[in-house]
Amino acid sequence: MRIVKPFLGILLCFYLGLTGLLAQAPGYVKGKVKNEQNEPVSKVVIQVLGTETKTTSDENGLFAITLPSNYSYTLEFRHIEYGVIRRVVAIRPGAIEQLPVVIKKGDIELETQEIYANDDPKSLPDSDRPTFQPFPISSDRMVQMPMAKMDESVVRTLPGVATNNEFSSQFRVRGGNFDENLIYVNGIEIYRPFLIRSGQSEGLGFVNANLTSNLSFSTGGFEAQYADKLSSVLDVQYKNPGAFRGSAEAGILTQSFHVEGSFKKKNTPRTAGKFTYLMGGRRFSTTYLLNSLDTQGDYKPVFYDYQGLFSWKPRQKEKSPVYKTRKDGSVDTIYFPQERLKFSAYVNIADNDYHFIPHSQETQFGTVQNVLRLRVGFAGEERMGYRTGLAALTIDHRPSLRYKSKFIFTGFRTRESEEFTVEGGYFLSDVNTNFGNEGFNEVIFDRGIGTNFRNARNYLNATVLAGEMRSEAYLDKKWRHNLGFGVRVQQQVIDDELNEWNGVDSAGYFFLQETIKSQAHLNSTLFKAYVQDNWKLNKDATWRVIFGSRAVYNTLNDQLYFSPRAQLIFDPTAKKINTDTLTSEQILKLKRHQYQLHFATGMYQQPPFYREMRAFDGTVYTNLKAQTSIHFIAGGDYLFRIWNRPFKLFGEAFYKKLYNLIPYEIDNVRVRYYPQNVGEGYAYGLDLKVNGEFLKDVDSWVSIGLLKTMEDIPGDGQGYVSRPTDQRFSFAMYFQDELPMNPTYKVHINFVYGSGLRIGPPRVLENRTVYTMPSYQRVDLGFSKVFYLMSPIEREDKFGIETIWVSLELFNLFQRANTVSYTWIKDIYNTQFGVPNFLSARLLNLRVMARF
Repeated sequence: MRIVKPFLGILLCFYLGLTGLLAQAPGYVKGKVKNEQNEPVSKVVIQVLGTETKTTSDENGLFAITLPSNYSYTLEFRHIEYGVIRRVVAIRPGAIEQLPVVIKKGDIELETQEIYANDDPKSLPDSDRPTFQPFPISSDRMVQMPMAKMDESVVRTLPGVATNNEFSSQFRVRGGNFDENLIYVNGIEIYRPFLIRSGQSEGLGFVNANLTSNLSFSTGGFEAQYADKLSSVLDVQYKNPGAFRGSAEAGILTQSFHVEGSFKKKNTPRTAGKFTYLMGGRRFSTTYLLNSLDTQGDYKPVFYDYQGLFSWKPRQKEKSPVYKTRKDGSVDTIYFPQERLKFSAYVNIADNDYHFIPHSQETQFGTVQNVLRLRVGFAGEERMGYRTGLAALTIDHRPSLRYKSKFIFTGFRTRESEEFTVEGGYFLSDVNTNFGNEGFNEVIFDRGIGTNFRNARNYLNATVLAGEMRSEAYLDKKWRHNLGFGVRVQQQVIDDELNEWNGVDSAGYFFLQETIKSQAHLNSTLFKAYVQDNWKLNKDATWRVIFGSRAVYNTLNDQLYFSPRAQLIFDPTAKKINTDTLTSEQILKLKRHQYQLHFATGMYQQPPFYREMRAFDGTVYTNLKAQTSIHFIAGGDYLFRIWNRPFKLFGEAFYKKLYNLIPYEIDNVRVRYYPQNVGEGYAYGLDLKVNGEFLKDVDSWVSIGLLKTMEDIPGDGQGYVSRPTDQRFSFAMYFQDELPMNPTYKVHINFVYGSGLRIGPPRVLENRTVYTMPSYQRVDLGFSKVFYLMSPIEREDKFGIETIWVSLELFNLFQRANTVSYTWIKDIYNTQFGVPNFLSARLLNLRVMARF
C-alpha cells in the first residue's frame, strides 16, 4: 500500500501533466482541394482569417497548416478561376484534421459555411452557377475601394459600364441609360426614387456593403428568369449569418454600423440557430464634397437608411430516402434535405433630405484665347425629400433535393417632394487673356446680364405591390435538365402633382421658358411569367444550353409580349481527363491554358413605368409600347499565366438592335423623355477585362470598353445620330499593392476614364446630341492599415474588437475639373452658351472601421 499510493500519485501527476501538454499542443489541418471533376486544384491561396497565416495548395492540391488547438478557425480558399469560398474547422490538441475541399467554378461563397473536420455532411446540390457570365465582386473589395460611396457604384470599374458622376450611384451599360438596369437583393427586385435631378441630392445607393456577401453583375444576354429591363442585371446576395459579428464605421462622409448572428441551442453550439438576423444602418452626408463646387452656399444634405434581414427555419423531422423503380428496371433514389422550409423578412427604410441655400457662383470656361466667366448671386433655397420603404416576405420550400420553390411578397412605397424658389442674377463676361497686360484675368466686357427664376412645388407618391413564385426542378436523375419557371403579379399606383415654372429676365424683358402644371393618377397591373431550361447537352457538361422565354401583360396599355432568350456555353474544362496517361508537361500545359466560350441572344422588352410616360409639360401618355432590344453576344474567358502567376482575360463582343425607342435627353442624372415610340437604333462594341496578380498574391484588374450607339427618328430628315449615351471609349483600373513583409499595409488606386458624352440645348429634340462633353477622368487613391487587436484564440474566449481598419483616401488626385451638365444662357447678341457645371475637386477623406 505504501508503494501503491506514491505510484498512484506519480501516475496522476504524469496524467495531469500530459493532459496539460496536450491541451497546449498545436493541431494540424491537412486537406486536398479538388474541383467538381475530382481533379486537384493547385495555386489555391488558403488564408486563416484574422491572422497572417497563409499557404498555397501544391500541384496535387494538397495543403497543411499548423494552428493553436482548442479553437475554431475560418479558412478562406481563393483562386482566380474558381472564386472564393470559406470553411470553418475546429482544431483539437495534437490531432490532424482532414479537411477535403471541393471548389466550383464561379464560387463566391463569402458567407461562412460551418463544416467541421471528421464530419461527413450531406451537401444539397443547388442549380448550376449563373450562366450570364457574371462579374463577381466581394464585399471586402467594396469596402476597400477608395470611392465616395460604398454601394452599387462599385460596378463602374467593370467593362461595359460607364459613369461620369461620383455623386451618383447610377450607371449606364452598353449605351443604355440609368432607367434600364435591374437590381435584385436576395431575389427581391429593388426600386429607386423617381424625381432625383442631380447626383448631389441622390444620397447613397441601395446596396449596403457591410451586409453584402457578394455581387454578380451581367452587362447583357441574361436569362429569362430576370425581369424586363434593356441593359443589365445586378444580383446582390446578403449574408447568411452564423456566429455573432458586427462592425462600426466613422468617416468624414459616412457613418455606419451592422450586427449579425443567430440564436443557437445550448447543447449544439456548433450548429447555426433556427433564427438569424442581419441589420445595418448608414448615415451619409456630402457637405464636405459639395463645398468644393463652384456654387457656394449652405449645403445641408443628409441621408439615413436602415436595412434588416431576418430568417427563421422551423424544426423539421429528418426524412429517409425514397427508392423508386423506373420502367427500365433502374432504381431512382430521391433524397430529402434536412432544411426544407425557411421564412425570411426583409425591411428597408430610407430618408434622404437635401437642403441648400445658394449664395454665389463663379465659373470660368472657354478656350485659351477666348475665356468667359459666369458670376451669379442667388436668393432663395432648395429642399428635396425622398422617403422610401420596402418590405418583403420570402418563403423557401424544398420538399426534395430535385425541387425547390421560393415565394416572394413585396411592398414598396415612396414619398418624394421637390420644393425650391431660387432667383439668380448673373453676369456673363469676357476675360482678359493677355499675360502681359496689367488687367490679365480681369473682366473686360459684360456680354450678358439677366436673372434666372426657378420655382417648383412637385410631389409624388408611388406604391408597388407584388407577389411572386419561382421554382426549379431537376427532370432526370442525372441532373442534366434543370427546369425553372415562375409567375409574378405586380400592381403600381402613382399619384403625381407638378407645379413648376422657369423664367429669365434679360434686357428688360421677362420670358417664361417652361411652365408645368398637372396632376396624374395611374393604376396598372402587370402579369409576368417565365420558363427556362438549363440543359447539359453531353455527359461531361462541356456543352450547355439555357433557353426560355418571358411573357408580360400590361393592363395600362393592353399590351402582351413575349421575350425569348437563349445562351450556349462551351466549357472544355468541365471534361474529366485521365491524367494517368499524360506526361507532367502535358498536364502543366492543360492547366496553364484553359478557356470557356459563350454565346447569347434574346429579346429584352422594357414596359414604360412612369418617367417614360411624362412629357416636359407634365402630360402623361399611357399608350406607349415596351421598348425592345435584341441582344447578340459572343465572348469567352481565357486563363493563362505570366510571371508564374495566374491571370484571366474576359472578352465579349455585342450587337443590340433597338426598336420602339422613346427618345430622351440627360441633365445630370435626370432623364427626360419625349414620350413617343418613334425611334429605332443600334449599339455595338467590345468589352475587355484582365484581372490577376499583377503583383504577387494581390488581385487587380483593368477594363476597356468600346461602344457606338446611334438612333434614328423616321421623318426628321437627320438619319442616324448619336444617342445621349454614345460614349465611344471607357477605361477603368483597380490596382492594389501591399508591403511584402507586412501585408496589413495596403495601397489602392481606382482610375476611371470615359470619353465625352453627347449633349445639346434642352427641350430641342433634333439638337439634343449636337455637342460633345469633355471626357471624364478621375483617380482616387487610398492607403489603408489593419490593426489586429485580438488573436484567433482570444476571439473565441471573449467579446471585443477584433480589428480596426483605417483608410486615408485622396479623391480626384489630379484635380480634374469634370463636367456633369450645362446651364444654358444667352448673351445680348442672342447667342446661347453652355456653362459647364463642374464636379468635386481634390479632397482628403478619412475612414475608420472596427469589426467585433
